[in-house]
Amino acid sequence: MRKERNNKLLKILDRYIGIPIVFLLGIFKQKKQIPIRIDKIGILATAAIGDTIIMSGAINSIKKKYPTSEIILFCGSSNYEISKLLNNIDKVKKIPIKNIIKSKKIIQEDAFDVWIDFGPWPRLNSILTSFAKASYKIGFNTKGQDRHFIYDKWVLHNDFIHEHKNYCELLKLINIIEFEKPKLLLENSYENNFEKYVVLHLFAGGSKADLKHLPLEVWQELSKYIIEKGYRVFVTGAPSDSNRLDEFMKMSELDIVNMAGQLSLKQTAELLHSSKLVISIDTGIMHLASALDCDLIAVHGPTDPKRWGPLSDKSHCVYLNKKCAPCISLGFESNCTNNICMSDINVSDIVKIIEKEKLL
Repeated sequence: MRKERNNKLLKILDRYIGIPIVFLLGIFKQKKQIPIRIDKIGILATAAIGDTIIMSGAINSIKKKYPTSEIILFCGSSNYEISKLLNNIDKVKKIPIKNIIKSKKIIQEDAFDVWIDFGPWPRLNSILTSFAKASYKIGFNTKGQDRHFIYDKWVLHNDFIHEHKNYCELLKLINIIEFEKPKLLLENSYENNFEKYVVLHLFAGGSKADLKHLPLEVWQELSKYIIEKGYRVFVTGAPSDSNRLDEFMKMSELDIVNMAGQLSLKQTAELLHSSKLVISIDTGIMHLASALDCDLIAVHGPTDPKRWGPLSDKSHCVYLNKKCAPCISLGFESNCTNNICMSDINVSDIVKIIEKEKLL
């Protein structure tokens, strides 16, 4: 799922071909007003897991305002599985981002009263939006991206507020003023033989993922602390994380269950939902645990919790607020070579929260 997010060719095409195409399409675009009746809504969301989970709050807000509307979500391969877990979506359609012709054909299978592009960065999203047969199209105007010309109306994307709030601002363009927090509801829980367990998520995806990682020694000490409290430790991750998690387990010499690559995203959600506590760095799993209303400790370093943190009332954040932080907003800006914002975090910073909030 991480391959599409980090595809260099797509980024090059987006930058050098996307700008002139979007501009030209915008010149001939006749701006329209919001329709009187909204029965069918198309949503474009091609971002990663975390962004899509944050968007769940917007989806729930739309359904609350327009309860009889049909909502169809168009996504990419990187967020298809999580899109299928969102509540209040009537249909999910996966589009092949690399194939514009096929994507256009899929998008034009339906006609919409409203089309919402939740992507703040890719110009490709604007091009895909131009294909949509919709009476009213809205999206973001992001500084330096020159991607907003195709929309009937747009809002400025703000890098200094939580992404959830950016989505709320976008929804105001369709007369929504009451907003729901990101939330997912599951029918099933994870079936296991362990009564009490804690889930740890050590690794992130993306071009600057390493900057978000804690030293393995911190996870080792934390695992030992949790086991001494009488809980099993499960570690989650992508299939590509399995080998380094195996190495971590050998180093720690503790009885840890490695679930990396063993579960579908739905099963991972069920695992989180049934856990006593989730401890995660800033990544999609963190947002998933928050939306599931798990007891959660989120560890931030190069990203600001005020911008990308969990929004559940049962979430707690570890953030040292270094002078050089935050250095990542959209996921790729940082040139940091010494991520002291993470390496200076000690196991005691996490344990203090556990004991203060009586999480174990």
